[in-house]
Amino acid sequence: MNGPRHVGDVITHSVNVGNESYLVATLRPLDPIAPAAIPDLYEPALVGFSTLAFRLRGYERVESANGDFSVVQEWHCELL
Repeated sequence: MNGPRHVGDVITHSVNVGNESYLVATLRPLDPIAPAAIPDLYEPALVGFSTLAFRLRGYERVESANGDFSVVQEWHCELL
């Protein structure tokens, strides 16, 4: 299901959790003091691209009262 549209810069970095290292994509809002609009995307993979857009697929971490879990998510990114 498509969610709301967010505007910002997609950046990647790595994080270490225990002995493991993960690649992470972050949508950085245009306003530097604004909170993150969407959760980070862990282990993003490029699954498609065109002249003005690309699609990333990875895992988002979700925290709930029943414990933490991961869900597969896709980001469709377009040049505005």
